[in-house]
Amino acid sequence: MLSPETHARGVYPPLDALSSLSRLMRKGASPGRTRDDHLDVAAQLLAARPESGRFVTSRIWSAWRR
Repeated sequence: MLSPETHARGVYPPLDALSSLSRLMRKGASPGRTRDDHLDVAAQLLAARPESGRFVTSRIWSAWRR
């Protein structure tokens, strides 16, 4: 998902990885693939995103660029 906030920080491409991943997660979270509480834990993590979102997103991009 493109993010104006990410673009304003000078990150290119200006993707909001957490929002993009959260839409795909529901298709991948299922018995035999993930833990039973996966969706609940993911919801808690995304709810905490305002405090940690920038840090997590920057870590994702740092790992991807290596």
